[in-house]
Amino acid sequence: MRRFKKAKGINSIERDYKRVLVDDYVKDFVEVDRFIECCKACPNYNTKWSCPPYNFSVMERFWNKYKYIHLFAFKMYFDKSLVENGMTPEEVDSFVMGIRHQNYIMASRWILDMEKANPGSFALDGGHCAKCKRCTRPKGKPCRYEDEIRPAIDAIGGNLVKTAEEIFGTKILWIENGKAPEYFLFIVGLLSNSEEIVIED
Repeated sequence: MRRFKKAKGINSIERDYKRVLVDDYVKDFVEVDRFIECCKACPNYNTKWSCPPYNFSVMERFWNKYKYIHLFAFKMYFDKSLVENGMTPEEVDSFVMGIRHQNYIMASRWILDMEKANPGSFALDGGHCAKCKRCTRPKGKPCRYEDEIRPAIDAIGGNLVKTAEEIFGTKILWIENGKAPEYFLFIVGLLSNSEEIVIED
């Protein structure tokens, strides 16, 4: 299993885990039409194979096939100096967002490793696919790694803000006024028909 490596500027990383029945999660946290509509405002909409729109039923492909969703929240705390001191927009883009992207990639790889460790499960990513520098979708060509594409929870209708608050008892924070938040939060998941799964560090 891959370990998270603390990047420069990260003080600590915490991981939390919750298991939820898919029927309960769908009832309380999934709004497919609403969140796929929200995805239209994202530049990745219709440009990444991991993102909407889809040519299949999200409910049939994902939510109706599994009994449990195993959720993992990774909270990356920034060094106090970054939180307390303001930064220019350029510094935010190059440094803070760079840290975010680096750790998003690690979260994505980690949940894929979890899928391999739990046969029959299906990983849900923490964001859009970043496997290729240029996705083939805008050119109308098939995905180079079709069997390895994993959508994010919100890309198939999951409400991550509500998930963070009501399941993990925390909040998703954003960059505001040129200041780094106290932490960044990533939520990834594993759909499975097994109540118990192998969780490795």
